[in-house]
Amino acid sequence: MIPPARYSLFADSTRNRASRLNPLSLSEPFVPLRPLWPYYVNFLFFVSPCEILLFFSRLSPPITFHMSVLTPLALCWRRIMDNNSLEYATAKPLATGLELAGTIVAIQDEAPLEVHYRIECDADWRTRAVSIEQRLGLQQSSLSLAVDTGGRWSDQRRGLIDSVSGCLDVDLELTPITNSLPVNRLNLAVGQVEEIAVAWIRFPSLEIVRACQSYERLADRRYRYRSLGSGFTAEIDVDELGLTVRYEGIWERVTR
Repeated sequence: MIPPARYSLFADSTRNRASRLNPLSLSEPFVPLRPLWPYYVNFLFFVSPCEILLFFSRLSPPITFHMSVLTPLALCWRRIMDNNSLEYATAKPLATGLELAGTIVAIQDEAPLEVHYRIECDADWRTRAVSIEQRLGLQQSSLSLAVDTGGRWSDQRRGLIDSVSGCLDVDLELTPITNSLPVNRLNLAVGQVEEIAVAWIRFPSLEIVRACQSYERLADRRYRYRSLGSGFTAEIDVDELGLTVRYEGIWERVTR
């Protein structure tokens, strides 16, 4: 039994008003205060631990990770879906935010693919710059993007990219590290869901696509990712810094 939301400390508040104002008044009999201990007994013995934890978790705000506490990290992921990809990445604090950089070696369309990427984020985890250099077989290509504070994306060669205007996150198709960007930026409470649009970069074409997605926080370190276009879903586990540890059925982190 959950304690009543409203109850009076007095058995009859009207009858006791005069006694409280004038303790010497004998016009009405004094009714003593109700003891509070039965409510605490009911709360402790009839409310499950799960209900207690849920109650207090809803009172507590989401935990925000501050980049100032981050020390440089080296990470590694393996693509467990087909064992055709391995990634080495680093996360480093910058004066104004964070840098995520990495190298991916994979097999793409039966050809060797090497990708070097670098992502700059501001202090709120919003993408500010993306650079990619890749080599598919012996063919090399690159991409360099900048994002202003208004969410306008521009390509170093082509200029403004209107199709992804307003997107705050980049999503690289070949790595789970970019899922860490909306996880930290949104800072959802457990049970909360939010839909977003991201600049999704495909490989090896380096095509930039506007993709609609949603993130739902299932637990302290678990999220459900959903592609609103295809309906694909996957659970994502993160560490204490919000960096991806496991992407269901596709990637697993093999260090740290």
